[in-house]
Amino acid sequence: MSSMRRSLRLMAALVALLSIASVEAEELSWQFGETELSFSGLLTAGAALRLEARNADLLGKTDVPGQQTLCAADDCMSLSGDMAPTQRLIAARGLYAGINGDNGDLNYDRYQLIAATSKFTPKFSLSYGDWQAKLRGIFYYDPVNSGFTETHSNTLYQPARTPRPSGLSGRFAHGFKWREAFIAWNNEHYGFTLGNQLINWGEASLTQFNTLAAINPYDANVVRMPGAQVNEYLRPVPALTLNAELFDGASAELFYQLQSVRLLPDTAGSFFSTSNVLGGGKFVIVGLGQYVQDPQRQYTPPLPNALISSSTRTAYLLPEHYGEPRDQGQFGLQLKYLAEGLNGGTELGLYYLHYHSRVPYLSAYAADESCTRQGQPGSFTSALLVCQGFNSALNPIGREPLPVDTLRPFLDYPEDIDLIGASFNTTLWHWSIAGEYAYRPNMPLQIAVSDLIFAAESPAFPAQDIPIPLQALGNAAPFTIPGNRTSVPDFISGYRGQTIAPNALVRGYERFQVGQSALTGIRQLGSGENPFGADSLLMVLELSGSQIFDRPSLDRLQLEGAGDRTHHSPGADGSGDPAGQTNSLRINPTQQTRGFASRYAWGYRALLRLSYDQLPWGLNLQPALLFFHDVQGISSANTPNYLAGRKTAYAMLESRLTQNLSFNLQYQAYTGGGPRNLMQDRDNLGFSLAYAF
Repeated sequence: MSSMRRSLRLMAALVALLSIASVEAEELSWQFGETELSFSGLLTAGAALRLEARNADLLGKTDVPGQQTLCAADDCMSLSGDMAPTQRLIAARGLYAGINGDNGDLNYDRYQLIAATSKFTPKFSLSYGDWQAKLRGIFYYDPVNSGFTETHSNTLYQPARTPRPSGLSGRFAHGFKWREAFIAWNNEHYGFTLGNQLINWGEASLTQFNTLAAINPYDANVVRMPGAQVNEYLRPVPALTLNAELFDGASAELFYQLQSVRLLPDTAGSFFSTSNVLGGGKFVIVGLGQYVQDPQRQYTPPLPNALISSSTRTAYLLPEHYGEPRDQGQFGLQLKYLAEGLNGGTELGLYYLHYHSRVPYLSAYAADESCTRQGQPGSFTSALLVCQGFNSALNPIGREPLPVDTLRPFLDYPEDIDLIGASFNTTLWHWSIAGEYAYRPNMPLQIAVSDLIFAAESPAFPAQDIPIPLQALGNAAPFTIPGNRTSVPDFISGYRGQTIAPNALVRGYERFQVGQSALTGIRQLGSGENPFGADSLLMVLELSGSQIFDRPSLDRLQLEGAGDRTHHSPGADGSGDPAGQTNSLRINPTQQTRGFASRYAWGYRALLRLSYDQLPWGLNLQPALLFFHDVQGISSANTPNYLAGRKTAYAMLESRLTQNLSFNLQYQAYTGGGPRNLMQDRDNLGFSLAYAF
């Protein structure tokens, strides 16, 4: 039973996002009486390059070459009923929401190096009787991404090339990251560990998110480093764990976390990043394809908007740590029992975890109030009076009727999530079989980001449409200032039964009952059992799926899924309108009906690994193929396990040159899932050399 347990843990290690096995070497050790000090280290040097050309269909519409001035003349909108600007936007290539997510795609060209990381991972261990201590960390340097110059396709409000902020480079291009740092005491029946540690619960091996393994978050920046090792992917958490043997075959582990630790997403603008907001972003462009990146707020509205407003479309994010959760209140219990009489020996597990989110959600403080709301709704004369002539560039005392750039978004980390779970592992027909189920009765799920923005912008618009008569402001044609329910008709306020007040907190998530299951099979075949002539063949197959039990219908609320987005309200083009009526005052160009998180989603993952140990010149080769296929449904954006039709393949080859030295080659391919798979043009090839001592 213990050997089966070890094999499952090995698989969890092999797949925590696809590392090749590391070389091994004996530790250097020194004995001082009953005290033993040991030291080991791993040196790696690697590089990776992009293999695919950039796909313009995955860029923001105003970042597509030749479309940089697509909306410069009129914001691809009309306040006077002309549908031509909106139709121009809809017909253009690219993504409506891509302007807030395409920096990583723009920064690296085909056949360009995306990373060249050298890394040193030292480990110190100390033992004295039943006491142990461990220190481990990662020093890293990447000359490709240190001092990197970013590329901007649209240069209306920024240069074509700008230096990457040093704070971003330090996340993945140069620096030091702690891993374990703890002391422990253990005897035959009980023990404890105190400090930064990795705590692995559950049985899922190839499913990354929403499983029982919820304690340690990923560091995506390390995962992406060429030559990164599996045991470097997860961030340790400061915690106290107590473990005890309850009786023969039964054990318990009690966990209390001392400080919150969050997931580190791909750094904004790095090759694998699909968000300019997560990973150190500073601003959000408020719109659905109509606007361009404007980090310094240089935008001025075109006519006739310029007659009333000077507001930009850039909303600055609050500091990245603003929404982090409190440290207290995170704890859990794991119970294990070996049922000897069940199928010749089956290990059963029960779990409870109370924790704060490791992954970020987007919330916001609502915008300032439109000055028009202090007057009579729908009245131009009243609005002109209370707004003191409006905030045009020629009126220094005018007030702003559309303060849309006063929205304050931030990354939010919901607290007090409960997890209840169960697991098993056993053997069946020469297969190691393991399964788990994780149930969260109050799991926060991200509301559709466009609806969050619409809700938070609601106070910045008039309470009703305000018609502006001909020549009232020197305008050559009459136009209308749209009211909030015309321009940004959100679903959040109706779902929650509340009116969004100016500067009020608009929480970007709702809580639902969510289940996640996984069933894993592992089989190892010897040299005489496989058709490939290998000394051994390792096979892993995992089926997994998720369910949102009480997800509301789309006409009540939408949950963020994957890929591009507009909004679920009727579009300016008449889509979603019961009468098919067009309305150029709507910010939403066309209704979104797909791409939201679904009630059910599932897929499978498979690993095939061969070992050739008796090759000439003492070589050892281990080719491997890891394949992910998302079959049905779309996961919530915060647990991005599934996107229907998406396929991801990792072809890997490790060559063990000596006991201490290995060479690794890896090809990553992304396909399927349609335009919602933002990684489709990011195929890459990486290699690394590792030396252990």
